[in-house]
Amino acid sequence: MHVEKQTIPENTLNPLFHDPAPGPLTGTPDLSHHHEKHAIPIDILSDATSEVIKKYRLWFEVPAEVKALYLEKFGLNLEKYNGAGRWELPVPATYVLDRGGVVRAGEADPDYTVRMEPSEIVAAIRAISGAGG
Repeated sequence: MHVEKQTIPENTLNPLFHDPAPGPLTGTPDLSHHHEKHAIPIDILSDATSEVIKKYRLWFEVPAEVKALYLEKFGLNLEKYNGAGRWELPVPATYVLDRGGVVRAGEADPDYTVRMEPSEIVAAIRAISGAGG
């Protein structure tokens, strides 16, 4: 499950994670390890088999006509990133969970341009942590 890094100023989030509770997490089926190359400072769930995104139904198989377009027009082969035979993409999603693992805020949409606003994420974390506004 590849989730692009959202732009949230680090100094905004750090005070919200003042105790040993888990912090931001992202996931990716991408085998290329971009997160290591770019030193992304958050935990990465490596979902190389797409087991996690399938469990949460946050994926879709790329239709044959779109696969042909990706290969022929854009020269993009998802198998290079996802592994042999895997023409699937994650549904971009953001969830804010409380310490008990209950989803308190979130958004998932196949349209990669629809995302939770960083201010909504910060507000949800503050509400859970009791940090207020």
